[in-house]
Amino acid sequence: MTKKKSDHPPMARKGRVYLAGVGLAVGSGLVAAQQAPAPDLRILDPALQQERTLQSEEYFREQPRELEKDPLETPPAIGAGGLPESGVTFELREVRINNSELLPMAQIRELIAGYEGRTVTFGDINKLVNAINELYAGEGLVNARALVPPQQIQNGVLRLQLVEGRLGKVIIANEHYTRDPVVLWGLPVETGEVVDVRTLRPALTRINRTANFSLRAALAAGEESGETDIRLTINEQPRLIGQVFADNAGSESTGEERLGASLVVNGPLRIDDRLTLFAVGSEGSVNGLFSYDAPVNRWGGRLGVRFSQGDIEIVKGPFEALNVTGDSREIALRWDQPWYSGDTVLIQSYLENAAIKSTTELEGEAVSEFDVDRWALGAQVNGYLGTANWSFRQGAVQADVENVFGASEDYTLYDGDASWVQALGGGFLGFFRGGWQFSEDDTVPPTLLFQSGGSGSVRGYPSGAVAGADGLFASVEGRYRWRDGLEPFVFADYGKVEDISPSNEELYSLGLGLRWQYGDHLNGEIYWGQTLRDVVPDQDAGKLLARISYQF
Repeated sequence: MTKKKSDHPPMARKGRVYLAGVGLAVGSGLVAAQQAPAPDLRILDPALQQERTLQSEEYFREQPRELEKDPLETPPAIGAGGLPESGVTFELREVRINNSELLPMAQIRELIAGYEGRTVTFGDINKLVNAINELYAGEGLVNARALVPPQQIQNGVLRLQLVEGRLGKVIIANEHYTRDPVVLWGLPVETGEVVDVRTLRPALTRINRTANFSLRAALAAGEESGETDIRLTINEQPRLIGQVFADNAGSESTGEERLGASLVVNGPLRIDDRLTLFAVGSEGSVNGLFSYDAPVNRWGGRLGVRFSQGDIEIVKGPFEALNVTGDSREIALRWDQPWYSGDTVLIQSYLENAAIKSTTELEGEAVSEFDVDRWALGAQVNGYLGTANWSFRQGAVQADVENVFGASEDYTLYDGDASWVQALGGGFLGFFRGGWQFSEDDTVPPTLLFQSGGSGSVRGYPSGAVAGADGLFASVEGRYRWRDGLEPFVFADYGKVEDISPSNEELYSLGLGLRWQYGDHLNGEIYWGQTLRDVVPDQDAGKLLARISYQF
């Protein structure tokens, strides 16, 4: 792809002060060693101190266990009972049967045609009924059956009856805070209509993949003959989830040691909505986030709004004496919509619009200011393979960026990420993850740069060690669930960025660590990342990262 040459002078990249995807350029003289971290607000969650590796591991440990279970509990197939067999024979001239709403009548008629117009026994009639019931069983329709109602066979005419369970009522068995209409919204069932497990089961699976709660359904005989009741069990997250944490994953220029807290309110309006409050601070930075999302249609679509605010001050490094400060804010609206949910795959799209403003001041005078109108459109595919989970996302970004001089320019980016988590047996787990960004321009403003280095990308390097218009990272990791609450791991990380300056920079690291969990509330992680290549001045040989958090 041929890159476009920017009409504007090259902008500072390596020295950006960059909060959650909002760059704060402090001038072209800044070097990579003084970069602040650049976590992306699109993936910011109430546990920011946990790198993306931990988020993916948590997803694997919880989500696959639910998806591996059949969300629909069905009773054994109902037998037809059968006629008492004897040596009595009669000529079967015609079989009359009611229409099916679950099976093609042509298929049923084809079976019947093999018995009409010949002499049969009661044993033959039982075989015909069993053949029809095998069609139901082959489709998993355990709430439907064919039977022979009491009758007198006259003129060779036999009546068969198809009993296909119609919905009597839906019972939510356990206590829950989500409103009943919201729980039932995505289920393809209506009172008095035939219950089709072929559409009910995938609907339950889709809900369990996209909602903040999960469902398990059981079919049971209804109060009236021919009725089927659905008994639902709902598993919801706690109404309130709070967390406080401390770690040293911050930026060298604004302070590595951080303290933070988060609060997640599940179901504030009891409509499967979620509200998140988050704050984290270090010696030279204070960042906050508010987000809210809720379902907007019965097929799993969700609409969310997000607001963030951050303030920074350079407190360490060669630019400490210059009194460099900055602030940034972002407000965004996002729509996520699943389009297909199968046994092993979920396909969904997203559309987001964000308004971003960032300002950097030197001795109280603004030296850099960017206003960004950012649109993002993309698709994500999640795979569920029993012992493995994988995901792939590819998106396109269109951004209109106005600088401090009032000049604006459009930029187009293509970003994405992928992951694969594989259970290897014996407590071992393999994990791959990666991410990338490619720009149509040879360079982009600080707000749009791809960063590499630090927890969540290439561990062992300073957070946001290098950045460029183009970039990628990849990580492979092996974990061993040694015993309850202890999980050692080893990893190898790689990162690369390309820009005008640096034209090409690569990062490599190896490391090992330990994650631990004590009881239901206290957990932590410690790891050493050994860098294999220097990319910033006075770079350390590696970094020891430690984190401790308490959830309540």
